Amino acid sequence: MSTSQVFKLTRKAGGGALPRVCVAGIGTAGVRVIDRIGGGGAVGATFAALHTNRSVLEGCQVQTRIPLGDGSVSDGCGGAVALGRKAATRDVELVRGLISDCQALILVAGLGGGTATGALPVLLQAAKGAGVFTAVMLTLPFAFEGSARKRLAEDGLRALLPIADFTAVVSNDSLVGNQQQEAMERALDTALDGLAAGVCSLWQMLAVPSLLSLDQGDLRALGTQGGSACAFAYGMATGPSRANDVMDSLHATFPGVSSHLAGGGGVLACVCASRDLSLDEVSAVLHPVHQVVPDAGVFRAGVVLHESWRDRLFLALFLGDSRRKVTATVRSASGGGAAVAPKGKSVAGARASQEEFNLDGASAAGQGRFGRTKATILDGEDLDIPTYIRRNIKLDQ
Repeated sequence: MSTSQVFKLTRKAGGGALPRVCVAGIGTAGVRVIDRIGGGGAVGATFAALHTNRSVLEGCQVQTRIPLGDGSVSDGCGGAVALGRKAATRDVELVRGLISDCQALILVAGLGGGTATGALPVLLQAAKGAGVFTAVMLTLPFAFEGSARKRLAEDGLRALLPIADFTAVVSNDSLVGNQQQEAMERALDTALDGLAAGVCSLWQMLAVPSLLSLDQGDLRALGTQGGSACAFAYGMATGPSRANDVMDSLHATFPGVSSHLAGGGGVLACVCASRDLSLDEVSAVLHPVHQVVPDAGVFRAGVVLHESWRDRLFLALFLGDSRRKVTATVRSASGGGAAVAPKGKSVAGARASQEEFNLDGASAAGQGRFGRTKATILDGEDLDIPTYIRRNIKLDQ
């Protein structure tokens, strides 16, 4: 089966109360993924390609193409994140116009280059300012691309996590999976197909009428604001034994998926199939996934049917980070006993009055700002302290 066929989206009239979604590819990898999906004319969605490199845009078949930056970056940013950020800032009004009639924005990109890594935070801030829900689907570089590009990608990921409503990330090496011995061109195609699968899953959750629905609230529940990105895994199959084969495909490409599920970070499972999908097949696909998730873990499932898919079946999994455990810590109150603080943090003994209340770096290091309430501690950080203070970010005056 040609994997590119899997990503052909059903065009249906109507749309009801489902949100209108903009799906945008940023940078070379993102533009190629959007081009691969072939979403021109899909009801309920706008597909767009954004890049500083004009030649990449010219080769794209998506109808909406937005060149970012002036002529100085018309051939790309050459890995310079600052240039990507500057280009996106220069043309941010074009992005605001693109999402003016949308309720959700899905961005897809490969991190580690200059355009996407620099532009993504700018685009996300613009969407956030417009009250648009944002979901981001990202890849990290291949190992052979070197440590410098890897660090650039990781820094870019950290910059956008506090802004996006939902972020999913997967390495190119994981997308290629057991095809490391294949020709490089085919391996790169596989990586792009995997990223396209994730984008389509998000698009279908938000904008395609479904039997079992997943929505913005479900994505936020597993979301990533201030935390870690979700991981992504998928399987696909056709034929009479597709329900079993899709699980084989999942485990062959992502051999560590079972341990990730068992970690308790939560999972969103999206099943996409033809209209002859049976309840037995749904059970055969979802039951093994649900069985591995701990009893206290978050599990949400959605099912989307397509007229044109015939015997295809596709399973996408978005996996929460099991390390993101939220713990409650009792703060001390005036005249009360000692409070328990996370390792490496001090506890202030007295409650500040309203006149004394401030959030500069020195006082924010302590506790006790809200009296007899519980602190929200995530990965050793007090989330009640504003992000710019916790991360020592200097704000422009």
